[in-house]
Amino acid sequence: MTRAELREELAKCIHQAWSSWLKYLISQSSDIADHTGQATGEAVLPEWLMHECGYKMITPFDELADRDQERNLKEADKFLKVIDKFMNGGSL
Repeated sequence: MTRAELREELAKCIHQAWSSWLKYLISQSSDIADHTGQATGEAVLPEWLMHECGYKMITPFDELADRDQERNLKEADKFLKVIDKFMNGGSL
C-alpha cells in the first residue's frame, strides 16, 4: 500500500465515523413544522442529547466515562487496522 492509498483508507475511516455519528444524530432529531403543520426542513435535537454532546465535547478523553472511552478506542482500532497493513506492506 502506498502512502496515497493509506491516506485514502484513513479518509474512508474518518468519513465512516462521521457519517455514523450524523445518522445517529438525525435519528434522534425531530422535524420542525410551521403553523400549518408542514415540515420546514429543519430539525431539533432533544435537550438530553444536546447536554450529552456538550459534555463530551469539553471533556478530555481521560475523563470520559469508561463506556465512552471504549467507543472511541473501538474507532481508533479501525484506524490501527489500516495503519498496521500499511506498515507491514500489505493490502486491504
